[in-house]
Amino acid sequence: MTNPTKSEDMKDFLFPGINLAITKPFDANGKLDNARLEALIERYLAARASAASC
Repeated sequence: MTNPTKSEDMKDFLFPGINLAITKPFDANGKLDNARLEALIERYLAARASAASC
């Protein structure tokens, strides 16, 4: 089995680059905190994330 952390093993990976799961922020009332979510997405984009899942 190949080592999936080696870059040559990842060349055919469907989503190359940084791939992150987004943890959705909620406020004290259990509602989605859109401002914090937007700030989190901006941080991911600044880090050059190429894909994310919610």
